[in-house]
Amino acid sequence: MSEPGTTPDGERPVIVTAADRRFARCLHQLLLSARRHGLDRACRFVAYDLGIDAATRQRLERAFPWCAFLSFDFAAWPAHVRVETGSFAWKPLVLWQVVEQAKGPVLWCDSATIFKGPLDMVFETARANGVYSLGGQAPMQERCEPAVMRRLALPRRLWDTRERIGGFLCVDAGNPAARGLAKAWRDLALEKDLLLPPVRTIARHMNDQAVLSCLLLKAEDDGLIRLTGDEADISSARPVRFVSTRNKVGSGVPLWGDPFVRARFALEKSLDQFWLRLDRSNTPVHALYKWRGEFLEVRYRGADGVERVVPTPAGHYYADPFVWRQDGRTWLLVEDFSYRRHRATLAAIPLDGALSAGRAVPVLDPGVHASFPFVFRHAGTTWMVPETGRAGGIDLYACEEFPHRWRRARRLVDGVDAVDSAVFSHGGRWWLATSLASPRPGGSNRYLAIFHTDDPVAGEWRPHPVNEAALYIEAAKGTGRNAGAIVARDGRIFRPMQKSSAFYGEGMAMMEIVDLSPTAYREEPARPPFPLEDIAGRFGVHHATEAEGVIAWDVRLRY
Repeated sequence: MSEPGTTPDGERPVIVTAADRRFARCLHQLLLSARRHGLDRACRFVAYDLGIDAATRQRLERAFPWCAFLSFDFAAWPAHVRVETGSFAWKPLVLWQVVEQAKGPVLWCDSATIFKGPLDMVFETARANGVYSLGGQAPMQERCEPAVMRRLALPRRLWDTRERIGGFLCVDAGNPAARGLAKAWRDLALEKDLLLPPVRTIARHMNDQAVLSCLLLKAEDDGLIRLTGDEADISSARPVRFVSTRNKVGSGVPLWGDPFVRARFALEKSLDQFWLRLDRSNTPVHALYKWRGEFLEVRYRGADGVERVVPTPAGHYYADPFVWRQDGRTWLLVEDFSYRRHRATLAAIPLDGALSAGRAVPVLDPGVHASFPFVFRHAGTTWMVPETGRAGGIDLYACEEFPHRWRRARRLVDGVDAVDSAVFSHGGRWWLATSLASPRPGGSNRYLAIFHTDDPVAGEWRPHPVNEAALYIEAAKGTGRNAGAIVARDGRIFRPMQKSSAFYGEGMAMMEIVDLSPTAYREEPARPPFPLEDIAGRFGVHHATEAEGVIAWDVRLRY
């Protein structure tokens, strides 16, 4: 084959891979799997020699005559492209050499790949969307240096988006946007500081993959390509089934051992996927697992200064307490989490007499997980904005009979996965502070989002410009989320905020909103004195509120 990527009919997809002497046995396994599933007849194959010894290459060429073996000339490129640097800069260079000459789909596969079925869907998706890429599990901020994300202009709201793996990528060479993306990856691979940043602030910058992920996510955000939610079989509960990645085989493993090698990897990955699915399922086993690792306790304190604990029913825990006064009685509105149901509803607990907690009353079950029962009054009516993120928006409920009858009045913000939403007034306007999920599926972190309106019930809630900054998107384990109601006191505005480094619910901090207008938002750590000062610094406090002379908070006791 004189030109990589060209074929007599110019139409068949091209599969390209590469290996040095350490991965020659992996390459053999990849090509065997291609032949088993008829890919040698359906596709053109190109394998780049990155340093395979002559005898091994000859054996491969004899065994797989349908694959074109080409040598990669490292001498023609900068020193950081060499295999031993660990930059993997050679990969985008190799891919572009094929894409540049191709007319249709070009699929890059790392040599440690095993094909498990036809790839028609991959090629069809690439033709329709420009590319086909598999997602990983780690967020970008754990796999790509912040300096690189800034250099490549990846919006901060995407920093928590799951990475895209560099070991399996199909590009439609006939699509201008996809072709341009492959060319950009090749050009950026020549910038050493992008692939091998001189300053490392995260443990695992993924070199070529980090740059590719930035390019793919930004291109999708710009509407140039579309990415699927398909996942690679690396820490995934439901990966794609037609390919297996990272099947590294030592050079000393005999060829007759190939079935045993494949069986070993298949067993390991099947067990891993089974445990991941079990962890995410709503089963008695998972309920026990969650019970062992997660339990919160609601506590409260009145004017007498005595701290009391709210009793919790077996198989449940309470969290997110809000103090509320209605019709002459003081209540705690709480999240009521059921281990058996693996989700929460909302409940109200009366505080009677000497602040003794009465029997909980069911408040709201919207059919999805519900928590953070934030309540406020407006125009003589009691309103609630609960957390129901899986319902696809932020909903407003009107109280018809307290505490057990609520009517969904309207949707304030649609098409978002929002948690811990709090409404407050300031400067003649109403404000809503919430935490939005990463805009792409699978993001584990959230960012602070602000909306504002002139009427909290009937008005249009407009997004604040600060939302584009995606504040706290780089912080894991809930840091940045509201940890209670926003409080105005002595001309200052305070926002209780979750702040955790080791586990969700580790602690909270008090932030002060020092600049708030329809065009500006800025907050900073509050200087004393501030509300809930003696509670905010305690270990394990996840949420705290104060009203009617009562302070209520929750503490995570198991983690």
